[in-house]
Amino acid sequence: MPRLCLATPPHWGDVWSLTKKCYLCGLKHLNVKKQPIPDIATTLSCVIAAIQEKKGERIVDLNLDALPNAVCSRFVVCSAASTTQVDAIAQNVEHRLLEAFHEKPHRTADYENALWVVLDYVDVVVHVFQTEQRDFYKLEELWADAPTTHHDDSPSPQQPAVSVPTQN
Repeated sequence: MPRLCLATPPHWGDVWSLTKKCYLCGLKHLNVKKQPIPDIATTLSCVIAAIQEKKGERIVDLNLDALPNAVCSRFVVCSAASTTQVDAIAQNVEHRLLEAFHEKPHRTADYENALWVVLDYVDVVVHVFQTEQRDFYKLEELWADAPTTHHDDSPSPQQPAVSVPTQN
């Protein structure tokens, strides 16, 4: 069996077969076809659905687009009652975005103590707090001039599932 390149996107390109060699490392690649990069609204709806699925509380979406020097386009902030639930919500968000769009977070932080987990998807940053930590840090007040959208804690029955766009 040939040695395979273990690099992550965008090193792969769109489609590779085992007969093509990587122009960077010279190794052969698996046949990988990446999903198109989702727009912010699609990513946001997938993140919120994943949080609601694991019973996240006080879900807030902060739109940072209009603010100068904002670090991303959107912050999604939610609370959980325990560290176990914080971990479950964060893992579910990662799983849902990976499953739907083959999108991994650019960076993650604080999985170890699970009091405040951050998932950075570049345009969308997800903050999952334990309730006491959220009340202490008051992240929404730090970005108080950003337009806010509050989401229901539980998914509505008529809420459509996130559809994955396909390429032909």
